[in-house]
Amino acid sequence: MVNELSEFLRICHVNCQSLMAHLDEFQAYFGPTGYHIICLSETWLKPAVSDDLISLRGYQIFRCDRRGRNGGGVAFYISNSLQARILLHSEGVCDGRPEFLVAEISVGSSSKILLAVVYRPPHCGYLREFLDAFADLSTGYKHLIIFGDFNADLCSTTFDSTQILTFIEATNLYLVPYAPTHHTRSSSTLLDLCIVDDADKLISYGQCDACFLSAHDLISIKYRVRIERHLRREIVVRDFRSFDIDDFLNDLRGYDWNVLYQADNIDSKVLFLSDALTECYDRHAPLRIIQPKHFPAPWLTPDIKSVMKTRDRARRVWKRSKTNANYTRYKILRNQAQALVRSAKEKYYLNAFQDSSEPTAIWKKLRHLGLLK
Repeated sequence: MVNELSEFLRICHVNCQSLMAHLDEFQAYFGPTGYHIICLSETWLKPAVSDDLISLRGYQIFRCDRRGRNGGGVAFYISNSLQARILLHSEGVCDGRPEFLVAEISVGSSSKILLAVVYRPPHCGYLREFLDAFADLSTGYKHLIIFGDFNADLCSTTFDSTQILTFIEATNLYLVPYAPTHHTRSSSTLLDLCIVDDADKLISYGQCDACFLSAHDLISIKYRVRIERHLRREIVVRDFRSFDIDDFLNDLRGYDWNVLYQADNIDSKVLFLSDALTECYDRHAPLRIIQPKHFPAPWLTPDIKSVMKTRDRARRVWKRSKTNANYTRYKILRNQAQALVRSAKEKYYLNAFQDSSEPTAIWKKLRHLGLLK
């Protein structure tokens, strides 16, 4: 019998080419998507960037940052309804080897999944080291998933693509059949891959444009492991949107307060006062249930969002018809959107704090913006 409060595991991957540079749109996009795991390559993060600064409500992040030279890095966000344990990771240095995280994902008390997130820099060697290490770990698991940007075009026959396909065949794994995932002015190549242990466990797979992050498509799968449906947290609050303090006080004056003074013990006094205030508040500020959401980026105004939508449409037009004119129009709109976001964000923060001189007000503002927990 299928549990109606469960769903199949949903995982995605995208090369984000600097998470910090696109954090506002990243949080706005992935907040409501419902993915259980979000895999990222080319995060460009450094150890000095705290997890709090790149938090996504409802998720925990695991990272392997590149130290020293800029670029690289891999990470994954995992839903708070799941657990992860890192089994293996790369050294975090640019030494001509792939960068990766390998984790054990625990789903309830029964299913365990071996998940790998990989970024292989262009023309990078030693791919066999990662593939062999994953194969060694895989013997203890019946669910296997690899996501990553391998920078090896599987639409072409090269040493790198042959090495990957040979590994898949030798280990009896299954390559999810995506179309080309990386799009430049003059080419489209299949660089972003998903490899699973069994085609029969693949409920569905998808691919969509993610131009707000990079030139790579977002790829995703729905995998045949059931996850308990994560119900959103609900909070009961009073609704003060129509609260009128004068009406509230007039209502309180209508109570017979002599009962309070004439009560012969403190418990009776407290009970009367509590009942009177609660009854009055229920009339003027009734209780309501809310579901907290991630605080949206307030600097993303309707005008900026309109430019973003126009940018996305321009990219789709260019992908359908790869002319120089279409690419130039898309590039202009992409740069315009980035400049508008940077400028609006700077102005918002300046205005938010220039009138806040009290430390308490500053800390409250930081928490409200999601910069502190």
